[in-house]
Amino acid sequence: YKKMNRKSRDSKKGREITGLDEGFDEMKFNKVLKYFQVSADPLRFSIFQLLCKEELCVNDIKNTLRWAQPSISYHLKELKDFGLISLRRIGKEHYYSVDKEFCRTIIDNIGQLFNLRSEE
Repeated sequence: YKKMNRKSRDSKKGREITGLDEGFDEMKFNKVLKYFQVSADPLRFSIFQLLCKEELCVNDIKNTLRWAQPSISYHLKELKDFGLISLRRIGKEHYYSVDKEFCRTIIDNIGQLFNLRSEE
């Protein structure tokens, strides 16, 4: 993405978005925005919550959430493409799990964006 001197354009309305901390770059900002877009869908969020608990195959997710397999597969692809989950194949079965390292990075980026500090 092209740097715009701590200003970015809201492409739909043509407004400038300002106020990013100097220590927070636009790439991190865009990644955090994408995370919120990806996790905003209720079904995707439910799938992500299930996978936070354990590795599951598509059929297990389908049976737990009672949604059609094509819908589950579509949302799994969205989560995988963003990097929140990873795929492991065993024969014809596809097993999905949360990519914990990537999630930590997103959580750190959100903390930096909102100027949050963990209390250790």
